[in-house]
Amino acid sequence: MVENSMQRKQIISMQSAAVLNRAYCDLVHGQLAAQEESKRKQQKGQLVGDGLPCLLSSWNFVQRVIEFHEKGVAVADVLEKRKVNHEECAEAMKEWKSLEDTCKTENLKI
Repeated sequence: MVENSMQRKQIISMQSAAVLNRAYCDLVHGQLAAQEESKRKQQKGQLVGDGLPCLLSSWNFVQRVIEFHEKGVAVADVLEKRKVNHEECAEAMKEWKSLEDTCKTENLKI
């Protein structure tokens, strides 16, 4: 009887330690995942620096290179469109300013 109760107490203490360890591991795992995700977000523009093993001729790596190139081309297109749009807006603003100045001078004459 006494031995059974001692074993029961030890089993309960081991189970509670296992539960606490599991909770701690879950917490640390979440923190580590968040930290790695933030590092991954900071490392934009890298093909090999993500920690994944890769063979340069493997299909997955080739797909990643193609996606990386397409993303770069898309970003360059967006930047070029923004530049053209900005130049068009600047020219329209110059024209508007000149018309406004003309109107002001005519108003002063009147």
